[in-house]
Amino acid sequence: MFLGIATTDALSVQQEPPVIGNVTAARFYRPELDVLRLVAFMSVFTVHALSVSPGTIPFQPIVAAVGAYGLCLFFLLSSYLITELLSREESKTGTVHVKAFYLRRILRIWPLYFGFLLFAKILGHFYPFFGLGTARLLSFLFLAGNWYIAKFGSSWTPAEILWSISVEEQFYLVWPLVARFGGKRAVGVFSAILLPVAWISLYWHRGGYQPAPMGLEFDGTIWCNSLVQFQFFALGALFSILMKGRVPGWNAFTRCAVFFSGFALWFTASWLFRAGHYGEHLPGNILIFGYSLIAAGCVLLLSSMLGASPDRFPQFLIYLGKISYGLYVFHWICIESIYVLPNALAGRIPVTYNSILIFALKYAIALAATVLIAACSYRFFEAPFLKIKKRFTFVAVRAI
Repeated sequence: MFLGIATTDALSVQQEPPVIGNVTAARFYRPELDVLRLVAFMSVFTVHALSVSPGTIPFQPIVAAVGAYGLCLFFLLSSYLITELLSREESKTGTVHVKAFYLRRILRIWPLYFGFLLFAKILGHFYPFFGLGTARLLSFLFLAGNWYIAKFGSSWTPAEILWSISVEEQFYLVWPLVARFGGKRAVGVFSAILLPVAWISLYWHRGGYQPAPMGLEFDGTIWCNSLVQFQFFALGALFSILMKGRVPGWNAFTRCAVFFSGFALWFTASWLFRAGHYGEHLPGNILIFGYSLIAAGCVLLLSSMLGASPDRFPQFLIYLGKISYGLYVFHWICIESIYVLPNALAGRIPVTYNSILIFALKYAIALAATVLIAACSYRFFEAPFLKIKKRFTFVAVRAI
């Protein structure tokens, strides 16, 4: 549960670029990667829906773990895009503007992040089931929520899924500094070092999963560990450096084959190596190999979509990828409200569902509610901050 989702401001618009001082912002927009973000979000949404509906479908633990890997894909995609942007910014202006980078991140991420934390705290006051304790709240306020979950376990507060934002912000605290003072070579070296660090952390925490509190089948000892998740950021950065701005020139058949090969590796990681199966005490070598398969699957999925013609995708899919940050922030409260809250109020926790039709109906309602709320949030709450963010952009960002 609470797998998270990562967000990035790394896409740009195909329009006349804005002028910043004496520098004209370059264009960089890959709408096909918005579709990939939607794929990653739907993976996470599905596993969260399944996590509160045990016993609904055959092989549910395997399918649920595969859905969890959508988070890893988001991390890798985020790092690829931001590393690409920093590289283009350095080529265009002669340097990486660290202060502008931090301001862009703050304006894109923090308003909704801290606004939702406030909402979650108020909600917990009226519905104790959703309670957000003071210590847990403070950990999220200081962008360390993932470490709190790794130490003390998860809870039912809808703010819990924001832990992945903590991981992302921790990474991007240092990433522009490495790019600014060390250049592309330092970014590559730093990324290469993060891979064995992740493997050492996996081996160190082997068998580290513990029973979760409150009936939740989740423990974040490994999954919420920043050092473990940083390997996907590292791979995204290395992918950007190795591609040098190029994209695969594959035909549609090859792209489909690579795309499904990525998911095949994910299923192998879940089925044979039990990666992400919480509650199982796995040996270190199995954890390392399983997470390596997840990483390889993420690279294949990104490769399959990168450079694909956006004309192949309906505009509404691109739009949903565009608002994926809001989709993530609001999806867990929608799932809880539809699947969990009625049973919690009646004292029936945990719940076992045996009807696929009931699950599918609640799935559709929760997803529709998530899309509606995220669209309103993007239009009326996030957009004003995005307009300000454009003032600090050196490589043009997507249209609001």
